[in-house]
Amino acid sequence: ISAPIQPGNSGGPLFDNNGDLIGIVSAKHKNAENVGYAIKLSYLKNLIESTDLNISLTSSNSIKSLHLKDKVKSISPMVVMIKANVSTSANYNNADNTSPTDPKISSPKESNQNINNNDVQVKEIYEKAIEAIQNGDNKKAYPYLKQLNEIHKTEESMLLLGYVAASLGDTKIAIEAYDYCYEKGHKIEYVSLELGHLYSEIDSEKAIEYFTKCISINSRNIDAYFSRALLKAKNDRLEAIKDYKQVIKYDGLVEDNFKNRYHIAASYNNIAYGYLCLGVTDSRVNENISAALDHIKFMDFIWDTDGEYAYKIGDYERCINSMNNAIAIAKSNKSKDRANSYLYRGLAYLQLGDSLHAYRDLEIAMEQNDSLARVEIKRINVSSIDFSMEPESKIIKKPTISKNKSTYLTLEAIEQTDDCTILYFTSETTRYPSYSIDEHTYIRDNNTGIKYPLIATENCGISRVQMSTPYRDGKTRFQLYFPKLPAETKTIDFIEPGDSDWKIYGIKLK
Repeated sequence: ISAPIQPGNSGGPLFDNNGDLIGIVSAKHKNAENVGYAIKLSYLKNLIESTDLNISLTSSNSIKSLHLKDKVKSISPMVVMIKANVSTSANYNNADNTSPTDPKISSPKESNQNINNNDVQVKEIYEKAIEAIQNGDNKKAYPYLKQLNEIHKTEESMLLLGYVAASLGDTKIAIEAYDYCYEKGHKIEYVSLELGHLYSEIDSEKAIEYFTKCISINSRNIDAYFSRALLKAKNDRLEAIKDYKQVIKYDGLVEDNFKNRYHIAASYNNIAYGYLCLGVTDSRVNENISAALDHIKFMDFIWDTDGEYAYKIGDYERCINSMNNAIAIAKSNKSKDRANSYLYRGLAYLQLGDSLHAYRDLEIAMEQNDSLARVEIKRINVSSIDFSMEPESKIIKKPTISKNKSTYLTLEAIEQTDDCTILYFTSETTRYPSYSIDEHTYIRDNNTGIKYPLIATENCGISRVQMSTPYRDGKTRFQLYFPKLPAETKTIDFIEPGDSDWKIYGIKLK
C-alpha cells in the first residue's frame, strides 16, 4: 500500500475509498518512502471464525455515499488503542527479559545509536551473523560478531556477542559483552540473569548479586529465584527453601513450557530435599515430592529424593522402586553419577536381608566415591553371599504379540534388567518431520491389570517434557523405559493413550 505509515500504526485498520475494511496494517518498508504492508482481510475472517465468539460480519456498507470527512467521523469510534501489560502473572517474562535471538530486537543499524545506512560493510557483517544464528550455527556467527563490535559497537550487537559467546563456553568474552550492556542500562533484567548464570561457577557471591538485581526488576522471574536458591543451598538450606517457595508460588500462573515446568518441579523437589538434609521427615517432604512428580516424573533426581525419603521413614520397598526409576532414567541419559541412588537402594536391600543386591549396590556407590557406602559395605558378611545367584539382564528378541495396531511401529526386543523394563522399537515412516510419545504411556500386566508408567526414553521425545525427535532417513530406532516387572508377569500390553495407534497387545515375556 502507498498510504504513509508511522510507528504505532501496526494493528490499525485499512479502509478503501468506500469505507470498507480491507486489511490490517502490519509493516513499513524501511528503505522506501510510502511503501507499506497490510494483512489481507481474509486472514482476519479466518481468525474470527476460529474463535468461539459469536461475531456477526456484514457486507453491507451504509457510509458508502458519504463524503470522506463524514466517513472518517463514522469509522473513528470503532478504532481503538489497546494497551497491554506484558508483565503479568500469566507471563512473567517482560520485554526487558527478551532473549537476544528474539526477532523484536533491532539490528545495530536500527538501534538508538543509528548506523549510517550507507555503511555496507557493517550491514553485511550483521546480516551474516544473524543468518548463522538463525541456522543454529553460533560458531559461524561468533567471528562476525567480534568483527562487528570492533568496527561499530552497540548495545544490541554486544548483547548478541554475549549470547553467542556464552553458548560456546567463552565465559570471559560473554561477561565482557554483558557487562557493557549492564553499564549502558540495556535490557538489565535479561543481562543480570545471564551474568548471574555465568558467575555461578566462578564467584557465587557475585552471581547472587546479579540474580538479586534481576529479581528487583521483575519479582516474578522464577529463573532468577531458582538459580539464586541453588547457590544459597551450599551454605544455608533455609534461605534456599525461601527462594524455592517463591518459585512454586507461581505454579499454574506462568506459561506451561518445559523451562517453567522444570523450575517448578525442581523447586518442589529441592524443598523436600532441603527438609531431608535438615532432618525433617514429616508430611511436608512427601507433599513436595508428590507435587514435583505431578509436574515431571522423568527426572532422576526427583525419584532419588523420594527413595531417600522412603528409606528414612522405613518404607524399604518404596525406596527400592524409586531408586530403580532414578537409576533407569540416569541410564537412559547415559549418566553414571547416581551414587546416592545405589547407596540407599543398597541400604534398603540390606534392611530386607538381601545381601547380594546390597553388596552390589554399595560396591557401585563406593566406586562413585560415596564415603558412606565405604562404611556400610563393611557390615556385610561377603563369605555368606552366593554370587552365582546374581541376576542377569534378559533380552527377548522379536517377542510374540497378539496384535499391533500400528502399521509402521515394530517392537524389536524387550530387555528386563534388575532396574527396569526396556522396550526397543523401530519406526518406519516419513509421515511426520518429528515425533514425541505421550507422557502418560504405560505397559500393563495382563495378569494383574497393574499399569507401569513410562519413566524414560532414548531417541524419542516426551510430549510437553522433552524436545521431539526428528526422523532420520525414514527409519528411527528408539527405546522406552518402564519400571521393573514382577518375575511372574507373563504377558503385557503397550499403550500410548488417546487416538494414537501405538498400541501393542499380548506381548509375551518368554
